[in-house]
Amino acid sequence: MYWSRTGSLLEFFAWLGMCLLFWAGGWLLVSTAFRLKRDERLLTGLASGWLLHIVFSNLLAYVLPLPAAFWGASMLVLLLGLFSAGRSATAGKAPCLGLHSILGLARAERPAGQLLVLAGLVLLLALVQRGLAIFDDYFNLPIVSLIAAGGFPPRFPFDTGQLLDYHYGLHLFAASLVRVGGFFPWSALDLSKSLSLALLPMLAYLWAQRMTRRASSRAAGFLGAALALLGGGARWLLLLLPTASLMEISAGVRLMGSAAASAPDFYSAMTGLWKIEGSGPFPFPFAFGNGVFPPGVMSLASVGAVPQMSLLLLLLLARRRWAPLNGIVFGLILGSLALTAEHILVLFFAGFFLAVLLAGRLRFSVPRLLTWLWPLLPAALLVLAGGVLTELLRGLFLAAPAAAGSTAGFSLQWPPALLSSHLGRLPLLAPATLVIILAECGLALLLAPLAVWFGLRLGRLGDLVPSALAVGGGISLLVSLFLSYSSERDISRLVGAPLFIWMVMGLPVAWRAAQQAGYVRRFALAAAAGITLLGGVVLFSLQLISLPQPQFSYFVQDPDAVMARDFWNKLRPGAQVFEPSLYRPVTLFGRGSGHAFKDPYNAYPEWERLEANPDPRLISAAGYDYIYMDKAWYQSTTPQQKDALRQECVKRIAQVTTDDKDYRWLLDIHACR
Repeated sequence: MYWSRTGSLLEFFAWLGMCLLFWAGGWLLVSTAFRLKRDERLLTGLASGWLLHIVFSNLLAYVLPLPAAFWGASMLVLLLGLFSAGRSATAGKAPCLGLHSILGLARAERPAGQLLVLAGLVLLLALVQRGLAIFDDYFNLPIVSLIAAGGFPPRFPFDTGQLLDYHYGLHLFAASLVRVGGFFPWSALDLSKSLSLALLPMLAYLWAQRMTRRASSRAAGFLGAALALLGGGARWLLLLLPTASLMEISAGVRLMGSAAASAPDFYSAMTGLWKIEGSGPFPFPFAFGNGVFPPGVMSLASVGAVPQMSLLLLLLLARRRWAPLNGIVFGLILGSLALTAEHILVLFFAGFFLAVLLAGRLRFSVPRLLTWLWPLLPAALLVLAGGVLTELLRGLFLAAPAAAGSTAGFSLQWPPALLSSHLGRLPLLAPATLVIILAECGLALLLAPLAVWFGLRLGRLGDLVPSALAVGGGISLLVSLFLSYSSERDISRLVGAPLFIWMVMGLPVAWRAAQQAGYVRRFALAAAAGITLLGGVVLFSLQLISLPQPQFSYFVQDPDAVMARDFWNKLRPGAQVFEPSLYRPVTLFGRGSGHAFKDPYNAYPEWERLEANPDPRLISAAGYDYIYMDKAWYQSTTPQQKDALRQECVKRIAQVTTDDKDYRWLLDIHACR
């Protein structure tokens, strides 16, 4: 019941075949257009094909029905790969193009080891995801369900009259699992996030191994993989402070979000549990969480680990000079960030132009710089194809109404402060909060100088991708210190992304330095790695406890899943479903919840009046066609409201009752209008 909505193996294998098409296309591209080494092609091909599939699905969905867009996107990636292989063969860089030569190239891969590790990681992480339902499931699952039901371009789930201002790239891919593979929205999103989390350490392994090939590269690869998946800030180091000192710095901290729900003050939170909806059977210790730089295993919301995975892929595909084909492909992959992590795309462009200025000799190499038009132009154009930046530009230049999904609005702040999504604004100039900032950022901050130096050095040699990321990370961090955002906690992403970039780029430099020095530096590197990994190890250990106890979501129970199995995308097209838990019917049925909320947190007054007086005639007059009612809601209504639900115009078209007498009703109120 958790995984498949239709129970059809044929649909799942059809979806798997669709994935194999874009995997094959991505593999051909990295093999022929990018000329990657044999041990790098399989995984980078999967990651490249996947991101290209998301980009093409998004573009085709504007003109084609959604299933056709998904299949068309896979075919486009495959055709692009075949075209690249054909050009490579024509240029004499490969055997003549044909099935026999492609199969020969595939046989040279020896993929068994990588495939086994990938499959094992995806399975393990999918089972972990099955046991957890945290981080905005109330917002992400409705988006997946609405898109899968044909809602494209994506609309705000709680007021479908508004466009969606959100990074919906992974949701679009999850929608392919729902529509083509027959999955539920929750299982589709969980499996999609698990794939991104599985690719994250494997790409980090390839990057670290490549950059340290002459210095115990296999060990460096394993450390890089561990850091990518488990590395993060080190808030727990504050537990080593004397109690009086910890209580003193606690006075200057304003908890927010789930942290405020966990404890009345910072000191109490540090010695207690992190209370968050949808966690497993054993809560996470708050001291090992992080509001600035969480470990990869905590990339459980929204786009999963796709941003970090994309960063590693960009580093692995980087070139000093671009030909038209590989430049356009790189640009499309870079542009996919507009749908998954728009802040990183802006970071890259800002870092690129500054890196060019800092790279001295490149200022006089106009032909080399002109080759950068091939990747930069597609990436810039994809900003207009959907997502947060599209809606931002639409509002700025077309004076369009603001889209929903996030509340836009930047303003300057002084004194400079770092924003933690748990601890609020931490002033940079206050000694007490500076200690907390250093702990939240962790030891990855120490790698920043090494990463920037390394990036600029590569930039002077013509490799501007790592240079742009390293320098752009510095710009992103500085911007986050002096700008505030109306949706406060989102600004913390401008700090987390640079810390991840500096960690993966600084590690090879630190590793080489430690290998060339004595045991003291090696021990220091090992200790720093242990400190960086400990928080992720603790959190992942507790995630594993959730394996035996699956949950659909914290707002979806067994009878809801039965309703979704029987009625998802089967209600009247364009229908609206009313329920106080407005995100639940959107998830279960793939239909909107009416004119309910103006943003994810604030309801319209008229919806609040309907919630207070759920009369079917009033609800129908407001544009709703159905009411979804559970036992708790029905029992909370007054006798007069119960009588109203028994009117002749109210038709109970479905009822699900569990063994413990819990029940759900789906009521058709269309005739009450």
